[in-house]
Amino acid sequence: MDMANNTIINAVFGVLPASGSIFNALLIILGTVIGLTVGGKLPDRLTGALMSSIGVFIMYLGFDMTRSSEGMLNMLFSFVGGSAIGEALNIHIALSRFGEWAKRSLRMKDERFGEAMISASLIYCTGSLAILGSIEEGLGKFPAILIAKSVIDGVSSIVFAISLGVGVGFSAIAVLIYQCAITFTASAASAIMNTHVINSMTAVGGLMVICIGLNILGVAKIRTSNQLPGIVIAAAGAAFF
Repeated sequence: MDMANNTIINAVFGVLPASGSIFNALLIILGTVIGLTVGGKLPDRLTGALMSSIGVFIMYLGFDMTRSSEGMLNMLFSFVGGSAIGEALNIHIALSRFGEWAKRSLRMKDERFGEAMISASLIYCTGSLAILGSIEEGLGKFPAILIAKSVIDGVSSIVFAISLGVGVGFSAIAVLIYQCAITFTASAASAIMNTHVINSMTAVGGLMVICIGLNILGVAKIRTSNQLPGIVIAAAGAAFF
């Protein structure tokens, strides 16, 4: 029976292109549906407590991600330089407008729709599992890392949806696009996507995740999406210097 099940699983994930990323997106959507169903029955006091707990946990996750840094100066210049470029390009405004457009198009009444979609997208996309898993699948291997990430994201989306709302489910779109892009270019990128590069990207992503935690806790209002160029700078710095 186990051998038969393994054969079916291997057949599904082996035939369908980017199957790991598709599975990841589906579990985020499923988790969001569960969270919205359960969350509507919870009192505001409990929802507020969950929100605070999520904020603290996300900050811890960010600090843990920064530990992968192999070069403090690269992380500093990437984060600061990326933030400056992002502010100049006003990425946050562009993404916020997209969130508002999606909200109007779908006739959503959730005031936190855009914030939830952007925050959840950044959390799910900036970790090393997203990068490593997508590369693994792109190289023709079984997407074990993405399957593990899918379970983690699916469970966390339940909690996020309770506190942040339906926008969490729409982060699945960003996850699917981001991870598929890495998967489909993995053969070309594999030469430079070494451990050093991935660790540098993860460390800068960790700083962004800390900022998201601060936003959720209401401590600050940081335009985290404007920090996205920092991940690209970190990758370039680690690959060529």
